[in-house]
Amino acid sequence: MTDTPLTKFQLFRLFAGMSLMGFGGVMPWAHRILVERRRIVDPTQFLEILAYAQLLPGPTICHIGMIVGHRQCGQGGAWAALAGMIVPPFVFVVGLATLHQIYGQAGWIQDLLRGMAVASAALVAAMALRMSLALPRTIRNLIFAAAMFAGIALLHWPLLLVMLGLGAMSLAIPVRER
Repeated sequence: MTDTPLTKFQLFRLFAGMSLMGFGGVMPWAHRILVERRRIVDPTQFLEILAYAQLLPGPTICHIGMIVGHRQCGQGGAWAALAGMIVPPFVFVVGLATLHQIYGQAGWIQDLLRGMAVASAALVAAMALRMSLALPRTIRNLIFAAAMFAGIALLHWPLLLVMLGLGAMSLAIPVRER
């Protein structure tokens, strides 16, 4: 991982870039940039940060930014990363909203928005696949992943109920050491 911590300005730029590249789906970009390109955290650390960030209320990606920012540059780094995640997309959305109000009924705008939705879904699927490669390959993990997919995607059960049920089951079923 990187030996020299990033400055507050570098953290702001890093997370601002991610937030604008991954507009509508920042998590795949966060994984790619933080783990694969910049090597700020390793795959296991990213999974730990993600798990912790998902426990907190609010946008997970903002929590990831704050955790990474804090690890790099203390409290100021956390605020710089959060500002990078929020400020540029806010400005961009206000500009888009203004343009959409003027030109939003044009057919090519509607086509563009549909294409962006497909691209975002593909990025999320690719990130999930890459993250799953960092997990131990066990029958237990495969069963839980399949159960989560079946409950949400096939049976259309509420996400919270599926997560709570499978979380309780994972605690009840002991993990065998290799």
